[in-house]
Amino acid sequence: MRSQAAILVVDDDPDILDLVEILVSEAGLQPHCHADGDSALAALDRGDCEPALALLDILMPVMDGHELADALRQRRPQLPILFVSGFSPRRVSISDEGGPTALLHKPFRPQQLLEQIRLLLEQV
Repeated sequence: MRSQAAILVVDDDPDILDLVEILVSEAGLQPHCHADGDSALAALDRGDCEPALALLDILMPVMDGHELADALRQRRPQLPILFVSGFSPRRVSISDEGGPTALLHKPFRPQQLLEQIRLLLEQV
């Protein structure tokens, strides 16, 4: 994994945000956590974060993970995106247009999360 790579994390669940922030930090990466898509896009547009990867919850109010991914890919077409979802695999679809994309189901083990991040970062 690229040390100190910035990871844009967007999830409306504060417990998930806290957990991912700790795991990503302990792995030597820089988490940039947001509770909604609007604040994540605003931070990106201000230049507060130059993410190497985005980790997005799929089901969020106002702007869901798919809408946020589309907005991110307009700004950074090859940005790797890791979606996380508590839905069954049959109810979730992800597009592989643009950069590398993967899906991780909640609940996940810490090692599963870090492995998915590593795999996506290796693809760019």
